[in-house]
Amino acid sequence: MLLSACTKSGNDTNKPAGGDKPAATSGPVKGGTFTMAVVQDASFLNPILNQDAHSNTIMAFIYDRLLDLNEKGEYIPWLATGMPKTEDGGKKWTFTLRKDAKFSDGKPLTAKDVKFTFEAVLHPGYTGNRASGLTELKGVKDLRAVYSAAKKDVTEKKSTQEEADRKTAEAWEKWRKDGGAITTPDDYTVIFQLDNPFAPLLANLTARGIMPEHVWKDSVGAKMKEAKMNREPVGSGRYTFVEWKAGDRIVLKANDNWWGGRPNIDQLVFRQFADRNAAMLALEKGEVDMVPGMPVEQLDHVKKDLPYIALFQYPLNSYRNIALDLKNPLFEKKEVRQALAYALDKEVMVNKLFNGLNQPAWSHASLVRWDYNPNVTKYGFDQAKAKKMLDDLGWKAGADGIRVKDGKKFAFDLYYVTSYKEDSEAAQLIQARWKEIGVDVSLKGTDYNTILDLSDAGNPKRNQPPAYILGWSVGSNEPDSFSIWSCAGDFNDISYCNQEVDSLLKQGRAEVDQAKRKEIYSKIQALLAEDQPYIWLWFKSENVGINKRVKGPIAGTPIGIEWNLEKWWIDPNVK
Repeated sequence: MLLSACTKSGNDTNKPAGGDKPAATSGPVKGGTFTMAVVQDASFLNPILNQDAHSNTIMAFIYDRLLDLNEKGEYIPWLATGMPKTEDGGKKWTFTLRKDAKFSDGKPLTAKDVKFTFEAVLHPGYTGNRASGLTELKGVKDLRAVYSAAKKDVTEKKSTQEEADRKTAEAWEKWRKDGGAITTPDDYTVIFQLDNPFAPLLANLTARGIMPEHVWKDSVGAKMKEAKMNREPVGSGRYTFVEWKAGDRIVLKANDNWWGGRPNIDQLVFRQFADRNAAMLALEKGEVDMVPGMPVEQLDHVKKDLPYIALFQYPLNSYRNIALDLKNPLFEKKEVRQALAYALDKEVMVNKLFNGLNQPAWSHASLVRWDYNPNVTKYGFDQAKAKKMLDDLGWKAGADGIRVKDGKKFAFDLYYVTSYKEDSEAAQLIQARWKEIGVDVSLKGTDYNTILDLSDAGNPKRNQPPAYILGWSVGSNEPDSFSIWSCAGDFNDISYCNQEVDSLLKQGRAEVDQAKRKEIYSKIQALLAEDQPYIWLWFKSENVGINKRVKGPIAGTPIGIEWNLEKWWIDPNVK
């Protein structure tokens, strides 16, 4: 991550509800352990390799970014002392760094670490999915052209892989040393030079935590994925890494030397459970302090029977979807995908799964985004229309009711995460509805990290699933989604390619006027709704239970609830 709509509960959302206030200490105190329940393990504690929201949540405490976000999703100074200075029509960005930031091993964080972090993303051996956000840096297009040419030469047997690796490594070294894309005139100044103005640059530069060059310099490229530092991270953030017991917990401790001042809570524990019901039982027993994603069927129980639990409800900039492999012949035609969308009763699904606390989704921009377009095509429940569309496409019902075309049955596997109760139940509802129109779906429940591996566009050895349920969580208000929807997007694992969408994505990146950008991204939403490369299911809202012994300025927002956790504290007088 990888994370929805203003709902009935969302109108009075971000304040705790339910229960009496226990006697409490009058002000913040230091100490204690805060335990958050999670239902999946992290993937990488590496800011440029991870692709899941859970790992991002943990890394937000370990690594600092150039800028951070406040509760409104606005940028605020963090490692940078202020907003960047822009010159040359938006082609030159200068950040000034604070001088008191240190990594957890005691080494100072300087401009060279910032430079290293972003250059590592553009290494020819880099196996992550973040490079497309930096394509407008000076010389990067030419650099990537060298990579493409070298890869083509290997494919056409004009050179060996070893020769290609040497050539691309030399090109990267020359670019980073002589290209002028990222320069550091002194230890606390970083300058990014662009070939063209690039509106999403700020979001892409501030979405990544800064990595220590002295720790990672010998593990760039393909070696990075196997490095032990992915599980023993060194950062400059509010908390430092203690231990990671796979499948059990990740433990962090307060950073005594954090530039922002030592956090109040001594220790953070991310404790893993099989599912959210097990997590809720632990919350009820006082074994954990916080459960995000609380099952909706337990909300009334929390309000009525658990006076020591504060309930926070708020919309997220997030959606859930069914991703379809568009290289699979079953899904090549958009009319097929539209028929599958018509066959799902999203209103009933959302009400059944969330008691009306979420809303159906029709495209990729959630209701809390400034570019949200409410006028896209909405595929309301219409099975008669779905059947006719499939009939017209030559998919005729066989003797067993399952549709057949050219001797091939309309049958495929649908993967989902078993620890997510709503995904498991949604998968069953989807299977039943599609069976009613003659589409045979086999459900394949698995764990979260397996789904991530299956959907990792950067993994050439993955076994692409025909369809899976997952979603996206967006940590800022930036609408650029080039990495997902561009034909060449780093996260485009479903092989979606629409030249008009591609053109609009490029326009959106080049345009700096927000009103004009809204027009562009509204068109993109409409085209995606028509194409249905994903079948969108619902926009997400969050339900979080927190033990009232945890105090502080706690507020749920579209960017989450942990954004100011360094100010939270644990009242030793409340059990």
